[in-house]
Order: sequence, then structure tokens, then C-alpha cells
Amino acid sequence: HQTTDGKGTYANLGASIYGILELPGRQGLLGRLRADAMVGTPPEQATLRLGGIYRGSRGYESDAARSDIFRTIATLEHRHAFFTGARINFWGGLMWTRMEGAFFANATFLPGHDTDCASPAFYDVGYGLRFIGDVLNISPAAIVLDVGLPLNPCAKRSEHQPVTVYLSFLQSLSGF
Repeated sequence: HQTTDGKGTYANLGASIYGILELPGRQGLLGRLRADAMVGTPPEQATLRLGGIYRGSRGYESDAARSDIFRTIATLEHRHAFFTGARINFWGGLMWTRMEGAFFANATFLPGHDTDCASPAFYDVGYGLRFIGDVLNISPAAIVLDVGLPLNPCAKRSEHQPVTVYLSFLQSLSGF
């Protein structure tokens, strides 16, 4: 990859592992560990982020801190289903079938980050909702809402938000 300022020869290597312990009453504990490493000279937009909904800590904004070295994220979630097997139809285009919630805690190790924070460790907690169903008969689709709170707020901007909200829509086209 090349960019206009000369940086850009790089690679991002990542791996993750997770496990789910089923609990009674449509509940479970999820543990996940993810590690990413950068090789080369990536442009800023390609570096490893502290915050984010999928590969970051959900209690931090996506640009709160970045590193071009290494990132490790450990996550613990208590997942629970409010209901499953429903068939709530919204005008034929959306069928809502399941609603889940999750308490989460993340610990992120981000050495060499671009902030004035003394520690490379960041911690956050929060709660998320998953609205799962079909969109135009394509399943699964999910609307995801996560609200996170950083436990050690530290960012490269002084106006870091005290609460972070991530809203996303996921659609898998492999199951229709």
C-alpha cells in the first residue's frame, strides 16, 4: 500500500481466540483475547486504534489513541437473551426475532501509543443490546448498540467524551 506522504509499506497481523461458557436461562459468559501487530510504516489511518466496536475497547472513541506497534485486547462479557423465537414483522422488510444484552469489560494493552498517558493499559466497562432478525429475508441481520465507559480516561484530546456510544448494523449475505 502506498500513500501520498511516502509512508505505507506495512502489514497488519492479527489473531483471536474466544470461548463461551453456557449458563442456565439463555445466558453465557464469553471470554475473548485478540492480538494485533503492525510491521512496516503504516499511515495513521491504518494504525491500531484503542477504541472501536469490533476490534477495540468500546469505552473509548475510535481515535482516542493509536499505535503502530502492537495491541492486545482481553474481553469478558455476560450475555443474556431477553427473548428468542419471536416473529415481529415491520412492514414485510424487517423481521425481528431475537433481542440480547451483554455486560462487558475490556482491558487493552497499547504500547507506543500517541498520547501523553503514562500507562499502556486501558480499561473500560459497558452494556450492549443486540436486535437480531432478517432484513428482506436475508438472515442474520443485527442492529448493535453499545454504551461504554472508560475507567482510566486518557486520550490525545482533552475533550474526550465520558461515555462512548457505538451503533452499527451487521448483515451477513451468506445465509439467504
